Amino acid sequence: MTGSVKAGQRSKGDAALKEAEKCLKAPKGFFEKMMWKPDRIKAASKFAEAGNAFASGGAKDLAVMALNRAADEYSKNNLYYQAAQHAAKGAALYETQKELWTRAAEFWTLAGEARQATDTLARGAKKLEMSNAKFASELHLLVLEAAADVNHTEEVANKAFLWIACHDNDIPKALEKYPLLIKAMGALDDDHPSRLRAQSARVLLTLMQRGVDITDDDVKKADAVFLEEINKNQKYAASDQAQTADDILSALRTKDEDALELAMQPRHLGNLDFQLAQLCKTRIRLPIPIEDDDNATTTNIEDDDHLPDLS
Repeated sequence: MTGSVKAGQRSKGDAALKEAEKCLKAPKGFFEKMMWKPDRIKAASKFAEAGNAFASGGAKDLAVMALNRAADEYSKNNLYYQAAQHAAKGAALYETQKELWTRAAEFWTLAGEARQATDTLARGAKKLEMSNAKFASELHLLVLEAAADVNHTEEVANKAFLWIACHDNDIPKALEKYPLLIKAMGALDDDHPSRLRAQSARVLLTLMQRGVDITDDDVKKADAVFLEEINKNQKYAASDQAQTADDILSALRTKDEDALELAMQPRHLGNLDFQLAQLCKTRIRLPIPIEDDDNATTTNIEDDDHLPDLS
């Protein structure tokens, strides 16, 4: 778009913005003011027109402002669907602002569109992953909470769960939110691969939650969770995902380095979600044995052995 065309779009945006403000400005006369009511629907329409023109003209800040003003005016008339549409459009223009994504999601919720609200939060989290990991994590947590009460959101819920556990490296928080993930997967069959991978994720994250120095106590805790997951879902017991988790636990339990190496081969870790498999490769290992003092090598100096006098 040429500079003159952009300038024309910005002028168009300025004109629409003035018209929108005029719709909300009370007249000066006393009697006129008593009879006056703001025309919020027309104002919203003009704010939206201004936002679109500013966006076409490359004036992103003005576009986001105008689109959110449109959302405000629509919401004041309980037109939450239109409010959400314009707020979401503003968030997409200024994709690194967490508050814009949450605001759009709130309007979708008010509009009765819980699935749209969840998807909006997920889109925002994805956009923020490269620019602001902290904000991305906050939105991913919101995704998990929203997805738990909405059908067919298991994919975004799982992505959020794995981001928190594997990228954000907050395994305790991921384990705390695990019930939300399973609730989001409520529509899936017991033998659905996503559900089976999630169950193994809980087992292996329990194993790794303290760090790379895995102890016998960590293995016992993971064993207990493994049995719990089998009791919850009998089809999990016969799955490849469960076999991978069981092989890793068995190798650690018996301290069998060859068995652990076999269990950690790509063809076995491929049964897990990719992010979890990568985390396993960096965190799961047998502890390095510490030599006993009795086996340590020492140098004894006999009385007859004299060191040279270097003074």
